[in-house]
Amino acid sequence: MPPNASHIGTGESTALRISARSTPTAHGLGNTGRRRGPAAHAPRTRTDLDNGVRPKGGAMPPTEAVQYRLPDWTITVRCPNPGLFALLDAFHDRRSEDAEGDDPACVGPEVVVVADPQAPLAEAAGAAFDADPAVARAVTCRYDAEVQPRELMFRDVRVLIRDLWQRRLTRRRSAINLHAAAVDDGERVIAFVGDRYRGKTTLLLDTLLRHGGDLLSNDNLVVYRSPQGTMLTTVPTYIKVRAEPARRFAAMLRTRASATTHGAQMWRRYRRDPDLFPFDGEAMLPPAGFGRTRQPVVGLAQRQLVLVDVGFTDGRPELVRWPVSGAEGRAWLGGHAKWRTDAGTGRADADRSTGRLLDDLLRGAHCFRLRHTGSVDLLLEGLPGIAPRPDAAMAR
Repeated sequence: MPPNASHIGTGESTALRISARSTPTAHGLGNTGRRRGPAAHAPRTRTDLDNGVRPKGGAMPPTEAVQYRLPDWTITVRCPNPGLFALLDAFHDRRSEDAEGDDPACVGPEVVVVADPQAPLAEAAGAAFDADPAVARAVTCRYDAEVQPRELMFRDVRVLIRDLWQRRLTRRRSAINLHAAAVDDGERVIAFVGDRYRGKTTLLLDTLLRHGGDLLSNDNLVVYRSPQGTMLTTVPTYIKVRAEPARRFAAMLRTRASATTHGAQMWRRYRRDPDLFPFDGEAMLPPAGFGRTRQPVVGLAQRQLVLVDVGFTDGRPELVRWPVSGAEGRAWLGGHAKWRTDAGTGRADADRSTGRLLDDLLRGAHCFRLRHTGSVDLLLEGLPGIAPRPDAAMAR
């Protein structure tokens, strides 16, 4: 974690720590995705070429290079195994060949991924780069071809790229990561704020189905200051859907997951055995297919913001307009922060700077309290200019 970052509340306490061997609660995958028991000695069914290992008497396949565009950053990835790009394409947008030249300050390192067992694992490679990012222009790491299920073979590399971006952001910008799921419809950003088990993902999916729009965030709404103003983005990670909403929205989830090879594989594997690791009863789907971009960036000044404090109810659903602001509003939103950081140093700087970010969010926002049973209809009916799509019920 950067020395200027402060963790708050009960969020992901390792969100800023480069760790390819983190616990299941930190990243949802953990380090238990290895073969265990008798399966650990099962014959390998993949060829050495599949794993990027040089065959005896043969040459290595050509190493492909792909540039990915993240918020305020472009990163180049090289790997002889196309399976890595099938995974990364589900989380990041490729930089188009006709794009204008990047600001040199926004050009990230080259990540070289190999199967060489002598190369460092992603965790060690990230730590080495983090020690002196201004000098290092390349990060070399290896992937572990023995990971099962196979869909997670490159998981460590994905986490490395995510955390390199996250650390860079927190060094350069004042930023805060909120427990919030958000939908962007081009005019409004509707953000459902709350801790775990409050129904944020259920309301997010119901909004996408009944109102439309693009996924902005699923439980990682990142707010940061840039020269262009206050911006909203997300951490590129899996969308986790618990069993009941996964059944309820199965048709939509299947369609959207099929946008990429990796998404389709994860959905099929979950449907075959939802209790099998890494799912533990939750569908895990990449963001591709849920919006026009994998890791969107939205300027706060270009949208009307709707902030909704959410929670389940056993009784009648209730929507209350909540004119929250000032210290009360900062305490509410700040209480749902996973981490906060300032480009300066120290906890006090982070608190002051991110307090201003929270004021930016609250200024002009429409704030509500919604007690729900899994439907967003009451909120949509309460917002001017919004109505559920008439074909939403048919789309279930």
